[in-house]
Amino acid sequence: MPSRSKRCTWCHVTGQNFSRPTFLLFLQIFARLLLAVHFSSELVSKLSNWTATEQEIADAGLPAPSFMLGMVVTLLAIGTPFLVLGIFMRWAVALLLVFQVPTTVLFESTSWYEQGDSISVMGGLLLALIVDELQRPASARGCAERPQPQLNGGAEPLLDPCAEAPILVSQGGGAGDFGRRRALSDREGEVIV
Repeated sequence: MPSRSKRCTWCHVTGQNFSRPTFLLFLQIFARLLLAVHFSSELVSKLSNWTATEQEIADAGLPAPSFMLGMVVTLLAIGTPFLVLGIFMRWAVALLLVFQVPTTVLFESTSWYEQGDSISVMGGLLLALIVDELQRPASARGCAERPQPQLNGGAEPLLDPCAEAPILVSQGGGAGDFGRRRALSDREGEVIV
């Protein structure tokens, strides 16, 4: 089993695991910045074209266009900096998805390209959240100390989101199963075969 390095106890603020190479840290920050470009440009567009955006919301048949536009600007103004800084990632992703899903459905229905772009951005948000969640220590993810769930009468462990050790999943499980196993990940980026 590979050696495991000690995790930072205050990394829930930045979502970083300082035992990882510095390159991966900068790559993650760069990826969040690239993802935030979409939301920053949306925010600037809404603020600089307030009247035209209000009219677009009214044309879509939504009530209270001024209020709706204010809510959109608020969602973007709070969610985008959280995303860039890598803090409160659950809130950042939730706020930005609350903006992006209705935008995709109501305003980008005429172009498959724009819809595909918006759906890709939603996928990027979910990946950013997954990366953040996997880098948190188990205690910060709300995982209590408890025995690991078992499969096949206790012979093999199941996938446990709170596990800190390598996660093993049985393939098969029938009479012809010769104990084939596949290690999914050891949370340090190495795959064990």
